[in-house]
Formats: sequence, C-alpha cells, structure tokens
Amino acid sequence: MSIRSRDSPTRSGCGEALLNKAYISSSSQKLSQFKRLYLLNSIMLCFTTGIQFVVFDIFVNKSVDGSLWKSTVVYVFVSNALNVVVTLYRVPEFSETVADGNIIRYFIRPTRFVHQFLLHEIGEVLIQLVVIIPQFLIFAIVAWVWRLHLYPVSFLMTAFLSIILSGLLTNLFYSLTFFTIKSSAPKALLQSVAGLLSGSLIPLILWPSALANAVKYSPFALIIDAPVKVLLGNEKLSTVVLHQGGWIVGLYLVSLYGLEKAFLHYKHVGG
Repeated sequence: MSIRSRDSPTRSGCGEALLNKAYISSSSQKLSQFKRLYLLNSIMLCFTTGIQFVVFDIFVNKSVDGSLWKSTVVYVFVSNALNVVVTLYRVPEFSETVADGNIIRYFIRPTRFVHQFLLHEIGEVLIQLVVIIPQFLIFAIVAWVWRLHLYPVSFLMTAFLSIILSGLLTNLFYSLTFFTIKSSAPKALLQSVAGLLSGSLIPLILWPSALANAVKYSPFALIIDAPVKVLLGNEKLSTVVLHQGGWIVGLYLVSLYGLEKAFLHYKHVGG
C-alpha cells in the first residue's frame, strides 16, 4: 500500500469540534478501563518521591539551611507531578502510528496534523492529572503544616503553558525522527536531555548559580523548573510567561509550516 497526499486535509469548524470532543471522551473511557493501572501509577509516584527525599536529605543540611530543604521538598513534590503530566517522557501516539504505517487516519480527520497531535497529548494530560491527585494531596498537607507562602494561581498559569510547550516540543522532536523507524533511541535522547536541563534529575535550585542561569530559559527548564520557581515566588510570573509564550509561538510556527508540509509528502509502502 502506498499513501501520499499532495493536498491538505479538509477542515470544518463542526468537524474540529467533534474531534475535540472525541479526544476528551476517549481519555475518560481509557481512564475508566485502566483505573487499577492508574491507581498503581499514583502509588508508585508517591513511592519514588519518597525515595528522592531520602537521597536529597544526604546532600541538603537541614540544620544549616532549613529554607533550602523546604524549597527542595516543594521542588521534588511538584516537579515529579509535572513530569507525569507533561509529554516529555511519553512517546506521542502519532510516532508509533506512523511507524506502523497507519498514517491514513490523520489524513481523513478534518483538522491539521499538528492540532491532532496536540489534542491527543492534551487528552493524555487529562488522564495523568488524575494520577497526580494523591501526590498533591500529600503536598497540600505538607505545605499547610509548614505554613508555606506559595503562589498557586501563578503556578497553574505557567503549568498550563508548560503542557502546551511540552506537547509542541515533543511532537516536533519525534516528527523529525521518522527515519529511525523505532522510537527507542529518540526517546532515550530526549529523556536524557530533558531530565538534566529541566531539573527533573537534580533540581536547578541545587545547581551552581552560573549553570542554572545558563539553562533556566531553555524550553526544558521552562516546562518543569520555571513553574516550580513561580510557585515558590523565586521567579517573576511575567518573565516566565513571556519566555514560555515565545517558545510556544516559535515551535507552533515551525510545526505548522514544517511538520505539516513534511506529513503531506510522507510516503509509506507496505501493509
């Protein structure tokens, strides 16, 4: 079988609205079907967070700098939750679909490819938001006991932009790696870079200031590190939103005019 398209997919407002609802409905059905699995994921998230606290307790002297320890606890709680929600550590559905030769499904849907891919990732995000509920309940109790002064509204604004930014970044990255056929190598590369530069492995607040400042406006740091710093009040909301917005616009334009055209000239031969 050979598939090649020279024309863009037909689009209509009604068709796009129905597609949006379909992605949301699909996410809720998936959550209901695999609820035990997602419950296990919630438990494992809390467990791995606890393990990280044990490790960081070795490096942070609480008796010397108690505020740094509290900031580290907030950082680990929230960054781990964001890691689950954002798309940096998931292989996009379209990457596996294209590798299997089932790309035709994207051509018959009434919206642009980049919008379809982003919609699917948002649907996955809705599922993962349920997974992190126990983690945030524990964090809320800790924040209340310690009487932490946090900025949750500002955090939610930057976290929402993080989700959009991570979706665009991940989709664009995997769209450029079709030649690898399998997604294991690109996944390992992206996760290694993202884990280091986002602060997921080692919080950027524990980095030397010169190194932290050098990477803090990279897209990876803006996805994980920046929202946590906004929550703590260590970074201005306007500055973070400005940089996140700039990356989102840039990646969207590249995806719209690069990824879109690349897919329209994609050819698959075979079953």
